[in-house]
Amino acid sequence: MRRLTRALIGFSLALVFGLAPGVLRAAEKPPRRIVAVGDVHGAPGAFLKVLRAAGIVDDTGDWIGGNAILVQTGDLTDRGSEVRAVLDLMRNLEQSAPESGGRVVSLLGNHEVFNLIGYYDYQSTPLPVFAEIAAAFADEGSERTRKKAYKRFSNWAERYGGCALTNKDEWMARNPLGFIEYQEALSPRGEYGRWLRERLVVANVQDTLFVHGGLSPELLEMEIKSLDAINATAAEELEQFDRDHEWLEREGIVLPFSTLGELHCAMAYELYLLGSGELSDRQLLRRRQLEDVRARLPSAETWLLLDPRGPVWFRGYAKWPDDGAEVALTTIFETFGGERVVVGHTPQPGAIVSRFDERIFLIDTAMAYPELEGRAAALEFRGDEISAIYKDERILLTGGAPTQPEGADVNGGPPFEEDHGHPAAPYVQDVGGAGGQDEDAAQVSENLSLERGWLAQDGSPLPFTSEEALLDFLKSARVVKQKTVGKGITRAKRVVLEKDGIRARAVFHDVDLTKRRHRLAKGVVIMHFRDSYFNNVAAYELGRLLGLTNLPPATTRRLGAAKGSIQLWIEKARDEAQRQEKGGGSLTAKVRRRIADMWVFDNLIGNTDRNQGNMLHDSRGEFWWIDHTRSFGSSKQLLSPAKMRRCSRSLLEAIRDLDEEETRDRLRPYISSFEIKALFARREKLLEYLDEQIASRGEDAFLFSYGDLDDAVQVIYQPSDVPKSAADG
Repeated sequence: MRRLTRALIGFSLALVFGLAPGVLRAAEKPPRRIVAVGDVHGAPGAFLKVLRAAGIVDDTGDWIGGNAILVQTGDLTDRGSEVRAVLDLMRNLEQSAPESGGRVVSLLGNHEVFNLIGYYDYQSTPLPVFAEIAAAFADEGSERTRKKAYKRFSNWAERYGGCALTNKDEWMARNPLGFIEYQEALSPRGEYGRWLRERLVVANVQDTLFVHGGLSPELLEMEIKSLDAINATAAEELEQFDRDHEWLEREGIVLPFSTLGELHCAMAYELYLLGSGELSDRQLLRRRQLEDVRARLPSAETWLLLDPRGPVWFRGYAKWPDDGAEVALTTIFETFGGERVVVGHTPQPGAIVSRFDERIFLIDTAMAYPELEGRAAALEFRGDEISAIYKDERILLTGGAPTQPEGADVNGGPPFEEDHGHPAAPYVQDVGGAGGQDEDAAQVSENLSLERGWLAQDGSPLPFTSEEALLDFLKSARVVKQKTVGKGITRAKRVVLEKDGIRARAVFHDVDLTKRRHRLAKGVVIMHFRDSYFNNVAAYELGRLLGLTNLPPATTRRLGAAKGSIQLWIEKARDEAQRQEKGGGSLTAKVRRRIADMWVFDNLIGNTDRNQGNMLHDSRGEFWWIDHTRSFGSSKQLLSPAKMRRCSRSLLEAIRDLDEEETRDRLRPYISSFEIKALFARREKLLEYLDEQIASRGEDAFLFSYGDLDDAVQVIYQPSDVPKSAADG
């Protein structure tokens, strides 16, 4: 019924406006004025200011734009606290504009998609902001509603305890007053949910294509060759998800307010229960139904709306070099029509940017981030003139006027790029990773890792300007204090180091044991088993060769009469076991990606002791791998290939490019020649396995880049993947 309604709406628009059905192509002559605004993110004040400056609304927010066409390219929700006010404003303008002959085209962005499928990014939108968003939906009965919801959640958690990674306090924090009502309002039954589901993803208005992220040439490889196909596919994905969610609710597998992570986990649990033993015909039918639903659940591999090449996630227009884009642009316009594309999504703080002879316009000016010099802006098309409108000025972008703000560097990405939860901090691994980066890029990567991860005990940044300077400090600084930490054989020591007025903490290992034959707790027998501090340093040095930035700096030194490894202590961090003891919670996409690469690295180095105690989460959202004393060895076999479910492109290419002679020179002070030979034998098996996975699952399904779509919806890691402690194997 909804599909028929959408078709009738499209046909009606075609009759009224002379549009091609489903495309929103206007045929008026002369062309009407178009005003386009990018990402609003819950900031109605900034939005209204630029609409007033563009002559679209008056001081009270009422439409005064005449027959103008207002286009908003998505991301009304998240980040800012006044989401309801923004949604109400857009809906009111859409209803009132036609009274004056005007029109409003409001498109879906990736954040609307997230909200519609129950994914809430607590990194980009912290809990206190979600509480403010939810408060606008609260009423007198909200406390009672929340208590009833928690009771239902508690009953659900009795069956799906492994999926309920929150205690009561954390559940209440993640479901503030009004949040249950907010989710209901965004459901297919809610007024805002119904309205959002009627939005298009892409529109052609007077030969200008408007879309949130962009139109990638790779859409053709996905058999998406028209704007109608994009809009229809997006609508089908959301409609099918709503039907599947409704079925799962009826079956008691999920609740109306279950998060996407809980949904994925509950499905996996149900299939696990039906995965062994003899099944009745009814159980077989249920398993087939569950498998079908699970295959359709939102993921970057199966959904156009979540694919990094898709229209709401693509970022290529901001990243492509100034030259070399001609073929791609020609393909786009020949396939999808139009003369230019206008997109939001990838912020250009403070100013609209035009590229490629004014065929691409980037209009997300970070209006929700005044602290980053973002400001509200609108792009105006008036006849042959194209202008950027700000609160206090109008800049003509045609006729030779400047089209790019001072300081922007579009060839290397914008000066501020949304980072799926960490807005002002580019992923370190994307800048200066392995695989042919120049020295300047490597230095940028090093400085970023210094800024983001290397802290003094009080949380202030350590004042080192290079990694080598930090290593020298670890090796030569005076030991002020020391304390034994940890359990078992290694008995590591946490030390306080001081030199030239700088203090920092580090961890010292002096274990150095070798066994000819060692049986792990799970029954695996390791020949030439070595538990040695040398391996800590070897793992760190190998990580440097591979461009990895989340192994803390380590080197060798003496502590009294003992010789061992000294490694920087990660401050403001808790290990995975502690995280789960505190209720767990969902992991960010970045952490899940780090975990995926961790398993690849562990298979490469033959790490037999990955456990929850040596997986650290710091206060900045970074994920660290520590304690590699039980690595390397003589085994040429991969220890746990099944855990390698995905791999980053940068790590794969770095492993392919790993030079044996350079690696031998770097690692020879720490491990033996036959261990280095075994390392490269494992590398060959590792590459063979990864290539098999790429061939069978598809490159884009198995590989990822750290700047890609937030695919936290992917189940990359479950707590059961690693033992709780080294004693568990």
